[in-house]
Amino acid sequence: MLTWSPAAIFILFQMSGHIAKYRGKRCDNDEWLIDSGLIYDDEFSNHRASIFDCATGNFEEVRAGTVSQFTGLHDCNGKEIYELDIIRLRTLVGIVMWHPYMTAFYINADARIPSINNTYATLGEMWKSYRHDITVIGNVFEPQYTGKTYEQVLNELNKSRR
Repeated sequence: MLTWSPAAIFILFQMSGHIAKYRGKRCDNDEWLIDSGLIYDDEFSNHRASIFDCATGNFEEVRAGTVSQFTGLHDCNGKEIYELDIIRLRTLVGIVMWHPYMTAFYINADARIPSINNTYATLGEMWKSYRHDITVIGNVFEPQYTGKTYEQVLNELNKSRR
């Protein structure tokens, strides 16, 4: 059986021209591990995941619930937009999420669960038209949102906007 080292896998990703980039909060110090190319999710545990740290060449353990993927887009200030970031687009405040039926990132402003019956404009479509108006204002992992549902987070943010 052929096995691949993490470094060899990362090199293959680099050669393909598309590197999936992830972030996650480290287990040892709760800081973000960003600029990482691979993720390993422990299939036997919902609480363990590791991200390949490009700087050290090692897999670092992160809290599985904090892992989110880079969308490939930047906000109007040049900040990278990740899955589960909270963004503002003019008067709209929403959470960047993955829509499994549209197979694309979108801005969830109503906290509805994606279904095949509800479609949204994709984040990419919104970015094409409004890239100068999209601003990352946080993410759902910030301490003030701990233990809250997406609906509660959005309601809180929209109340503060009024």
